[in-house]
Amino acid sequence: MVHQQRAKKLERINITKLLNSIFNHSVSLVNMGNDELERNRVYVIKEYNYILKIYGDNSRWRNEIKFISKLNKCSFRVPEVITFGMFEDVGWVIIEKLQGDLLIDKYNESSCLDKEKIWHNIGEKLREFHEKNKLKEDYIYVTKENQIKKMRYEEYVSKKIEKFKYAIRNNNEINHYDTYEKCFSVIDIIFNKNIIRNNGELTICHNDFNIRNILLNEKDGQFSLIDFETAFIGEKESDLVLILIDNYGNSNKNAFFKGYYKNDNLYEKYEEKINLYLLIKCIEICSWAYTRANDYYNKAFNTIKETIKKIEENNNEY
Repeated sequence: MVHQQRAKKLERINITKLLNSIFNHSVSLVNMGNDELERNRVYVIKEYNYILKIYGDNSRWRNEIKFISKLNKCSFRVPEVITFGMFEDVGWVIIEKLQGDLLIDKYNESSCLDKEKIWHNIGEKLREFHEKNKLKEDYIYVTKENQIKKMRYEEYVSKKIEKFKYAIRNNNEINHYDTYEKCFSVIDIIFNKNIIRNNGELTICHNDFNIRNILLNEKDGQFSLIDFETAFIGEKESDLVLILIDNYGNSNKNAFFKGYYKNDNLYEKYEEKINLYLLIKCIEICSWAYTRANDYYNKAFNTIKETIKKIEENNNEY
Protein backbone atom coordinates (compact mmCIF):
# COMPACT_ATOMS: atom_id res chain seq x y z
CA MET A 1 0.00 0.00 0.00
CA VAL A 2 1.19 3.52 -0.87
CA HIS A 3 0.47 4.97 2.58
CA GLN A 4 2.49 2.16 4.23
CA GLN A 5 5.46 2.95 1.98
CA ARG A 6 5.18 6.63 2.94
CA ALA A 7 5.05 5.71 6.63
CA LYS A 8 8.23 3.61 6.35
CA LYS A 9 10.08 6.46 4.64
CA LEU A 10 9.08 8.89 7.37
CA GLU A 11 9.95 6.47 10.17
CA ARG A 12 13.49 5.90 8.96
CA ILE A 13 14.41 9.56 8.53
CA ASN A 14 16.95 10.77 11.10
CA ILE A 15 15.82 14.32 11.93
CA THR A 16 19.08 15.21 13.69
CA LYS A 17 21.18 14.21 10.69
CA LEU A 18 18.83 16.05 8.36
CA LEU A 19 19.13 19.26 10.41
CA ASN A 20 22.90 18.93 10.54
CA SER A 21 22.94 18.71 6.74
CA ILE A 22 20.98 21.97 6.48
CA PHE A 23 22.32 24.12 9.35
CA ASN A 24 25.80 24.55 10.78
CA HIS A 25 24.41 24.92 14.30
CA SER A 26 21.70 23.33 16.43
CA VAL A 27 18.06 24.39 16.08
CA SER A 28 14.91 23.61 18.05
CA LEU A 29 11.87 21.94 16.50
CA VAL A 30 8.24 21.87 17.56
CA ASN A 31 6.11 19.12 16.01
CA MET A 32 2.99 20.56 14.39
CA GLY A 33 1.15 17.22 14.68
CA ASN A 34 -1.30 15.88 12.06
CA ASP A 35 0.85 12.79 11.48
CA GLU A 36 -2.01 10.29 11.44
CA LEU A 37 -2.30 9.97 7.65
CA GLU A 38 1.46 9.34 7.35
CA ARG A 39 1.83 11.84 4.49
CA ASN A 40 4.46 14.12 5.95
CA ARG A 41 6.08 15.49 9.09
CA VAL A 42 5.76 19.19 9.84
CA TYR A 43 7.82 21.14 12.37
CA VAL A 44 8.32 24.75 13.40
CA ILE A 45 11.99 25.82 13.51
CA LYS A 46 11.80 28.13 16.51
CA GLU A 47 15.00 30.11 15.94
CA TYR A 48 13.91 31.23 12.47
CA ASN A 49 10.13 31.00 12.67
CA TYR A 50 10.22 28.75 9.62
CA ILE A 51 8.37 25.54 8.82
CA LEU A 52 10.28 22.32 8.03
CA LYS A 53 8.19 19.87 6.03
CA ILE A 54 9.37 16.31 5.29
CA TYR A 55 7.45 14.27 2.73
CA GLY A 56 6.67 10.57 2.61
CA ASP A 57 5.89 10.96 -1.08
CA ASN A 58 8.44 12.79 -3.22
CA SER A 59 5.82 13.62 -5.86
CA ARG A 60 4.01 15.72 -3.22
CA TRP A 61 7.33 17.38 -2.34
CA ARG A 62 7.99 18.30 -5.98
CA ASN A 63 4.41 19.45 -6.43
CA GLU A 64 4.36 21.80 -3.47
CA ILE A 65 7.62 23.49 -4.44
CA LYS A 66 6.59 23.79 -8.09
CA PHE A 67 3.21 25.36 -7.50
CA ILE A 68 4.21 27.72 -4.71
CA SER A 69 6.94 28.98 -7.02
CA LYS A 70 4.53 29.44 -9.95
CA LEU A 71 1.79 31.33 -8.12
CA ASN A 72 1.06 34.93 -8.97
CA LYS A 73 0.43 37.39 -6.16
CA CYS A 74 -3.20 37.59 -5.02
CA SER A 75 -5.25 38.39 -1.93
CA PHE A 76 -4.37 35.06 -0.30
CA ARG A 77 -0.89 35.11 1.17
CA VAL A 78 1.09 31.97 0.43
CA PRO A 79 4.34 30.88 2.09
CA GLU A 80 7.66 31.63 0.46
CA VAL A 81 9.99 28.69 -0.18
CA ILE A 82 13.24 29.38 1.70
CA THR A 83 15.20 26.30 0.61
CA PHE A 84 14.62 22.64 -0.21
CA GLY A 85 16.48 19.44 -0.95
CA MET A 86 16.68 15.65 -0.69
CA PHE A 87 18.06 13.71 2.24
CA GLU A 88 18.43 9.93 1.97
CA ASP A 89 15.89 9.90 -0.90
CA VAL A 90 13.36 11.88 1.15
CA GLY A 91 12.23 15.33 0.02
CA TRP A 92 12.20 18.25 2.45
CA VAL A 93 11.43 21.95 2.23
CA ILE A 94 11.78 24.94 4.54
CA ILE A 95 9.08 27.54 4.04
CA GLU A 96 8.04 30.78 5.63
CA LYS A 97 5.77 30.43 8.68
CA LEU A 98 2.83 32.70 8.02
CA GLN A 99 1.10 34.62 10.78
CA GLY A 100 -2.35 33.56 11.90
CA ASP A 101 -4.38 30.65 13.22
CA LEU A 102 -5.96 27.84 11.28
CA LEU A 103 -9.40 29.03 10.28
CA ILE A 104 -10.98 25.73 11.33
CA ASP A 105 -9.72 26.29 14.90
CA LYS A 106 -11.02 29.86 15.03
CA TYR A 107 -14.25 28.69 13.42
CA ASN A 108 -14.87 25.97 16.01
CA GLU A 109 -13.69 27.95 19.04
CA SER A 110 -15.29 31.36 18.51
CA SER A 111 -18.96 32.25 18.56
CA CYS A 112 -18.08 35.88 17.80
CA LEU A 113 -16.97 35.33 14.21
CA ASP A 114 -19.26 36.58 11.47
CA LYS A 115 -19.13 33.24 9.69
CA GLU A 116 -21.17 34.21 6.65
CA LYS A 117 -18.91 37.20 6.09
CA ILE A 118 -15.83 34.98 6.35
CA TRP A 119 -17.26 32.50 3.83
CA HIS A 120 -18.11 35.35 1.47
CA ASN A 121 -14.57 36.73 1.84
CA ILE A 122 -12.81 33.44 1.15
CA GLY A 123 -15.10 32.88 -1.84
CA GLU A 124 -14.00 36.25 -3.25
CA LYS A 125 -10.36 35.51 -2.52
CA LEU A 126 -10.49 32.09 -4.17
CA ARG A 127 -12.05 33.66 -7.28
CA GLU A 128 -9.17 36.14 -7.43
CA PHE A 129 -6.66 33.32 -6.83
CA HIS A 130 -8.04 31.46 -9.86
CA GLU A 131 -8.24 34.61 -12.00
CA LYS A 132 -4.63 35.58 -11.26
CA ASN A 133 -3.37 32.08 -12.06
CA LYS A 134 -5.21 31.34 -15.32
CA LEU A 135 -3.35 29.38 -17.95
CA LYS A 136 -3.66 29.29 -21.73
CA GLU A 137 -2.57 25.69 -22.17
CA ASP A 138 -4.94 23.09 -23.59
CA TYR A 139 -2.70 20.32 -22.30
CA ILE A 140 -1.39 19.39 -18.90
CA TYR A 141 1.75 17.46 -17.99
CA VAL A 142 1.44 14.42 -15.75
CA THR A 143 4.39 12.70 -14.10
CA LYS A 144 4.08 8.94 -13.86
CA GLU A 145 6.85 6.46 -13.13
CA ASN A 146 9.42 9.28 -13.47
CA GLN A 147 8.18 10.10 -16.98
CA ILE A 148 6.35 13.27 -18.00
CA LYS A 149 3.34 12.70 -20.23
CA LYS A 150 1.44 15.41 -22.08
CA MET A 151 -2.32 14.90 -22.25
CA ARG A 152 -5.50 16.85 -22.79
CA TYR A 153 -7.25 17.87 -19.60
CA GLU A 154 -10.40 15.92 -20.53
CA GLU A 155 -8.33 12.75 -20.87
CA TYR A 156 -6.70 13.39 -17.51
CA VAL A 157 -10.09 13.69 -15.79
CA SER A 158 -11.38 10.57 -17.53
CA LYS A 159 -8.38 8.54 -16.34
CA LYS A 160 -8.88 9.78 -12.79
CA ILE A 161 -12.52 8.68 -12.85
CA GLU A 162 -11.60 5.20 -14.06
CA LYS A 163 -8.83 4.93 -11.45
CA PHE A 164 -11.24 5.71 -8.59
CA LYS A 165 -13.92 3.38 -9.96
CA TYR A 166 -11.41 0.55 -10.13
CA ALA A 167 -10.19 1.17 -6.57
CA ILE A 168 -13.73 1.09 -5.16
CA ARG A 169 -14.83 -1.95 -7.14
CA ASN A 170 -11.78 -3.87 -5.95
CA ASN A 171 -11.96 -2.87 -2.29
CA ASN A 172 -13.51 -5.79 -0.41
CA GLU A 173 -14.04 -3.67 2.71
CA ILE A 174 -16.43 -1.27 0.99
CA ASN A 175 -20.15 -2.08 0.81
CA HIS A 176 -23.07 -0.23 -0.84
CA TYR A 177 -22.06 -1.20 -4.36
CA ASP A 178 -25.49 -0.26 -5.76
CA THR A 179 -24.97 3.34 -4.57
CA TYR A 180 -21.51 3.47 -6.09
CA GLU A 181 -22.65 2.03 -9.42
CA LYS A 182 -25.42 4.62 -9.53
CA CYS A 183 -22.84 7.30 -8.80
CA PHE A 184 -20.56 6.01 -11.57
CA SER A 185 -23.50 6.08 -13.99
CA VAL A 186 -24.34 9.70 -13.10
CA ILE A 187 -20.69 10.73 -13.47
CA ASP A 188 -20.55 9.09 -16.91
CA ILE A 189 -23.76 10.79 -18.08
CA ILE A 190 -22.52 14.26 -17.07
CA PHE A 191 -18.99 13.66 -18.36
CA ASN A 192 -20.26 12.43 -21.74
CA LYS A 193 -22.05 15.75 -22.25
CA ASN A 194 -18.57 17.15 -22.93
CA ILE A 195 -19.13 19.50 -20.03
CA ILE A 196 -15.41 19.51 -19.16
CA ARG A 197 -13.74 22.61 -20.61
CA ASN A 198 -17.09 23.77 -22.05
CA ASN A 199 -16.65 27.54 -21.65
CA GLY A 200 -14.10 26.74 -19.00
CA GLU A 201 -10.48 27.74 -18.52
CA LEU A 202 -7.61 26.01 -16.82
CA THR A 203 -6.03 27.54 -13.76
CA ILE A 204 -3.87 26.51 -10.85
CA CYS A 205 -6.15 24.71 -8.39
CA HIS A 206 -5.23 24.18 -4.76
CA ASN A 207 -7.05 20.81 -4.79
CA ASP A 208 -7.49 20.71 -1.00
CA PHE A 209 -9.27 24.00 -0.48
CA ASN A 210 -10.95 23.97 2.93
CA ILE A 211 -10.71 25.85 6.20
CA ARG A 212 -8.10 23.40 7.51
CA ASN A 213 -5.68 24.92 4.98
CA ILE A 214 -6.54 28.60 5.51
CA LEU A 215 -4.97 30.83 8.16
CA LEU A 216 -6.66 33.94 9.56
CA ASN A 217 -4.58 36.69 11.14
CA GLU A 218 -7.13 38.59 13.20
CA LYS A 219 -4.73 41.50 13.75
CA ASP A 220 -4.88 42.58 10.11
CA GLY A 221 -7.69 40.40 8.76
CA GLN A 222 -5.27 38.69 6.33
CA PHE A 223 -6.10 35.23 5.01
CA SER A 224 -3.31 32.84 3.99
CA LEU A 225 -3.47 29.63 1.99
CA ILE A 226 -1.14 26.73 2.82
CA ASP A 227 -0.41 23.11 1.78
CA PHE A 228 -0.01 22.96 -1.99
CA GLU A 229 1.28 19.39 -2.15
CA THR A 230 -1.72 18.13 -4.18
CA ALA A 231 -2.18 21.29 -6.29
CA PHE A 232 -2.72 20.77 -9.99
CA ILE A 233 -3.80 22.49 -13.19
CA GLY A 234 -7.53 22.14 -13.74
CA GLU A 235 -10.89 23.81 -13.99
CA LYS A 236 -11.78 26.16 -11.17
CA GLU A 237 -14.98 24.27 -10.30
CA SER A 238 -12.89 21.34 -9.08
CA ASP A 239 -11.57 23.59 -6.30
CA LEU A 240 -15.04 24.42 -4.93
CA VAL A 241 -16.27 21.00 -3.92
CA LEU A 242 -14.58 20.21 -0.59
CA ILE A 243 -16.60 23.02 0.94
CA LEU A 244 -19.73 21.04 -0.02
CA ILE A 245 -18.41 17.78 1.40
CA ASP A 246 -17.47 19.41 4.71
CA ASN A 247 -21.01 20.88 4.83
CA TYR A 248 -20.88 24.00 7.01
CA GLY A 249 -24.57 24.72 6.44
CA ASN A 250 -26.60 26.23 3.61
CA SER A 251 -26.23 29.86 4.69
CA ASN A 252 -22.43 29.60 4.78
CA LYS A 253 -22.34 27.63 1.52
CA ASN A 254 -24.50 30.28 -0.16
CA ALA A 255 -22.27 33.06 1.19
CA PHE A 256 -19.17 31.29 -0.20
CA PHE A 257 -20.66 30.84 -3.67
CA LYS A 258 -21.99 34.40 -3.76
CA GLY A 259 -18.49 35.58 -2.94
CA TYR A 260 -17.03 33.35 -5.63
CA TYR A 261 -19.55 33.87 -8.45
CA LYS A 262 -20.83 37.33 -7.44
CA ASN A 263 -24.42 36.31 -8.24
CA ASP A 264 -26.69 33.26 -8.07
CA ASN A 265 -27.14 32.99 -11.84
CA LEU A 266 -23.50 32.08 -12.40
CA TYR A 267 -23.68 29.34 -9.76
CA GLU A 268 -26.74 27.88 -11.50
CA LYS A 269 -24.90 28.06 -14.84
CA TYR A 270 -22.03 25.93 -13.51
CA GLU A 271 -24.01 23.74 -11.08
CA GLU A 272 -23.92 20.62 -13.25
CA LYS A 273 -20.16 20.89 -13.64
CA ILE A 274 -19.78 21.44 -9.90
CA ASN A 275 -21.87 18.31 -9.26
CA LEU A 276 -19.60 16.34 -11.59
CA TYR A 277 -16.44 17.44 -9.78
CA LEU A 278 -18.16 16.92 -6.42
CA LEU A 279 -18.96 13.28 -7.24
CA ILE A 280 -15.44 12.71 -8.61
CA LYS A 281 -13.92 14.10 -5.41
CA CYS A 282 -16.25 11.92 -3.32
CA ILE A 283 -15.27 8.69 -5.06
CA GLU A 284 -11.62 9.71 -4.77
CA ILE A 285 -12.02 10.05 -0.99
CA CYS A 286 -14.03 6.83 -0.70
CA SER A 287 -11.38 4.94 -2.68
CA TRP A 288 -8.85 5.32 0.17
CA ALA A 289 -10.50 6.63 3.34
CA TYR A 290 -12.64 3.70 4.54
CA THR A 291 -10.04 2.31 6.96
CA ARG A 292 -7.66 5.27 7.21
CA ALA A 293 -10.11 8.13 7.85
CA ASN A 294 -13.56 6.63 8.36
CA ASP A 295 -15.30 9.86 9.39
CA TYR A 296 -14.05 11.46 6.17
CA TYR A 297 -15.23 8.42 4.22
CA ASN A 298 -18.72 8.74 5.72
CA LYS A 299 -18.86 12.44 4.85
CA ALA A 300 -18.00 11.69 1.24
CA PHE A 301 -20.36 8.72 0.98
CA ASN A 302 -23.27 10.71 2.45
CA THR A 303 -22.51 13.52 0.00
CA ILE A 304 -22.76 11.01 -2.86
CA LYS A 305 -26.22 9.93 -1.72
CA GLU A 306 -27.46 13.49 -1.18
CA THR A 307 -26.06 14.74 -4.49
CA ILE A 308 -27.54 11.89 -6.53
CA LYS A 309 -30.92 12.41 -4.85
CA LYS A 310 -30.85 16.12 -5.65
CA ILE A 311 -29.83 15.47 -9.27
CA GLU A 312 -32.57 12.89 -9.77
CA GLU A 313 -35.22 15.18 -8.29
CA ASN A 314 -34.24 17.97 -10.69
CA ASN A 315 -33.68 15.94 -13.86
CA ASN A 316 -35.42 12.82 -15.19
CA GLU A 317 -32.41 12.10 -17.41
CA TYR A 318 -30.70 10.33 -14.53
